[in-house]
Amino acid sequence: MTAGLAVWLAVAYFNGVGTLGELDGDRLAQKGVLRLVLALLVVSGFLVAGAARLVRRRDARFVVVPLLVVVAVGAVGEIADALSGDASGRSLLIGLGILVAAATPVVLLRTRRARSWLAG
Repeated sequence: MTAGLAVWLAVAYFNGVGTLGELDGDRLAQKGVLRLVLALLVVSGFLVAGAARLVRRRDARFVVVPLLVVVAVGAVGEIADALSGDASGRSLLIGLGILVAAATPVVLLRTRRARSWLAG
């Protein structure tokens, strides 16, 4: 998910598509987009490495920690957007979907069955 978003943002940025393609004169915004793409790729790497570690060593930390960071930062952003009134209802629902998608594996790894598998 995060790697796909990073690729989509990079393609939109470099091909001049949509809002990202209109950042010609704003170097600070250009740096922000590129840093976001890099951060998404790093998080993707952590999640892939964490999934491999989960399967091989039954260690869920490298999956849970990046997802909890996404949930924490996303929750703060969603609350700020909702309180400011600047975000549309559709935008808030998309953000909620992202938070649910990030929180679901964390919740599933806390079930009794998953904990017994991790301990075993």
